[in-house]
Amino acid sequence: ADDAFVSASRDSTVALWKVSDTDDDSFNAKPLARSEFRLEDFARGKKFRDVKYDPRNEEIFVLDTEGFLLKMDPTNNFKINSTIVLRNDKELTCMAMTDSLVCVGSQSFVTAYDTRSKEMVFDVKGCDNSLGTRSLNFQTTMLTCGGGQGHISFLDLRTQRYLDLDETGREPKQYYTTGRGWLDKNEVYYSYFQGRTIPNACYTQCWDQSGTRLFAGGGPLPFGLRGCYMGIW
Repeated sequence: ADDAFVSASRDSTVALWKVSDTDDDSFNAKPLARSEFRLEDFARGKKFRDVKYDPRNEEIFVLDTEGFLLKMDPTNNFKINSTIVLRNDKELTCMAMTDSLVCVGSQSFVTAYDTRSKEMVFDVKGCDNSLGTRSLNFQTTMLTCGGGQGHISFLDLRTQRYLDLDETGREPKQYYTTGRGWLDKNEVYYSYFQGRTIPNACYTQCWDQSGTRLFAGGGPLPFGLRGCYMGIW
């Protein structure tokens, strides 16, 4: 909805927020519902990496770091309706949904699941040299994948193969790469990365309504570095 959103965070909390206008043209967000998952509930603490809303069934899908996709009811204090056990669960990072298909990004794979049967539909290796898929986005029958190395690739869901973008070399190139952006050359940079090229991971992406232009945003992946990248393709 335009006036509500759901958050899921690394402190084991899922919350539904109501957004209202204020007199000074700013926004005020207040929690409407909140659910916390503690050690006694799951035998271990939960850290959540991504959350998506399914408008058809009015359900919330929450991705945790332990290899589970939780289907929740936001109208009933986030009661868990079902759970999908994930394969390729090393460093789960992001997901995208369309109809009854959900795709999950991890360190080395993009894996698709049927939300009705809970079965894996397919998995393909990522294009980012094990630095992880950091963002996913559906566009009709194509899944756009942004990676930790700064690669942006396009997975055809019908063939389950990445599109070949440049066939002039010995092997077809299957990705574009983010640009330089801005990097804060702080103490961490000079201590550990001086003189090295730091790619900008693609942490978020969005197509325009025409489906012809793609916004990509991100920044450096290594811990301790600060920076940003924004581009329209």
